[in-house]
Amino acid sequence: GCGGSSVARCYIIPKQFFLYLPLVWKESNCHDVLLLCPSCRSKVEQNQIQQAAQALRGYGARVLESDGTCANERELSPLSRKVMGASKALLKHRKASVGLCSKRSQLPQERVDEFQRLITDFLCREPPAFDSHEAGAGQSSAAKRYRRLERRRSEGSSGSCMVENDGESLSHAVLETCAALSITGPPPAQLVVEALLIEGDSAVLDWIRSWRKLFLESVEPKFLPEAWSVDTDVAAIRSEIHNAF
Repeated sequence: GCGGSSVARCYIIPKQFFLYLPLVWKESNCHDVLLLCPSCRSKVEQNQIQQAAQALRGYGARVLESDGTCANERELSPLSRKVMGASKALLKHRKASVGLCSKRSQLPQERVDEFQRLITDFLCREPPAFDSHEAGAGQSSAAKRYRRLERRRSEGSSGSCMVENDGESLSHAVLETCAALSITGPPPAQLVVEALLIEGDSAVLDWIRSWRKLFLESVEPKFLPEAWSVDTDVAAIRSEIHNAF
């Protein structure tokens, strides 16, 4: 960077993507994780947010109304967002009712009834769809619970809603499932990386180059490591080292 003090790690490839790269692309990778001062980090991070939004939009990411950038989570329908919020509110209400959190989270009974009707109607009429990425061992617990609910509903007589409940109240498991609607399935950043990996190493390296170029243009660093280059193929170097042993 500029040689300033109070440096901290900065991910040239934003961490939300970097996490999902195969180990060979990030093992002992000091090439794409550098030490920068707060001023230099702020220069690159703003531009990273914009570039990340372009990548995430194509994979169902939620667009933030405030600035048009994208959150690393899936877009939900307005009804799904209401159900998620209602479920979180009911979970807090139940904790408050037994003294596990502030009493300010307790809801009047009419509000509790309203939220429970909303969630029950949602489960009976518009269950969320889970795509093929959620199959197998990596499937989220929320998705698995919803699939169990769906099976119970399909096995019910006369098309009645078969949501799990304990008397008049929705079960804790159902509320947790609905509160987690926004995090079921792989996040958009993971889908971006998976799509690149399907295209092959050259596509991944081209994509990594784009982040390195953005870093150079944003920060104009004066003290890069001597061997640092936009074109360095970290994966190839690591493979050569492993093969040598």
